[in-house]
Amino acid sequence: MRKIRNLFSVRERRALVLPEEIYGGGPFIELRGRREVCVQGCRRILLCEPEAVRLSLREGILSVQGRGLSCATYFAGAVSIRGVICAVSFEDGGEAVL
Repeated sequence: MRKIRNLFSVRERRALVLPEEIYGGGPFIELRGRREVCVQGCRRILLCEPEAVRLSLREGILSVQGRGLSCATYFAGAVSIRGVICAVSFEDGGEAVL
């Protein structure tokens, strides 16, 4: 998939009001109900257990809490986590930040 950065000029991106996360290289996180969270921009899976998944991102660590969690797919920095999602949070220096 070609990056949006290469498809549109700066002026076009501003006119479309695209969030920086889509073209700026930051993580893109999509929550699909309470059953799936998809993350693009994952550097590494730090922990994958039925109650918790932790992912290393460029900006820090993303923590997903729930029940029956599993990493369904992981390819080219994109991770799909499935199960019952109870919480999604960012960690900064060991403290959870919302």
